[in-house]
Amino acid sequence: MAITYVWKTNKAKTKNITLGEGDNAVEYTDVVDAVDWELKGIDSESRLIGQGESAVDEPYSCTFNGTEGLDTNGISNGFIDFNSLSTDQLQAWVEASLGQDRIQEIKDAIEEDIANQKNFSPAIKSVGD
Repeated sequence: MAITYVWKTNKAKTKNITLGEGDNAVEYTDVVDAVDWELKGIDSESRLIGQGESAVDEPYSCTFNGTEGLDTNGISNGFIDFNSLSTDQLQAWVEASLGQDRIQEIKDAIEEDIANQKNFSPAIKSVGD
């Protein structure tokens, strides 16, 4: 079972932050403080969905998603203007915030779900015979 993982991080929640007071105040606008993320695992094996001519070959997959809050305390050490952000930067922040252990837990859960999909065999029973 070879699983490819695809991140989607294109929605960010922002706020304005003011550091300092009076003449020394610095205003940061549209500071990203949370990112909506999705991690999808797509298996190399597929299954046939549907019947007849409308049947399609679809890979086994599983998606986890969430919202990750970001630490904005060090904003003055490398603020990136919102209009300059990329989805790659958002993904890097989410991965750093989640940590490798949590990411591995999510990937393990995705792998388990896909394995369960492959092993699913519903019981077919007749009623009234």
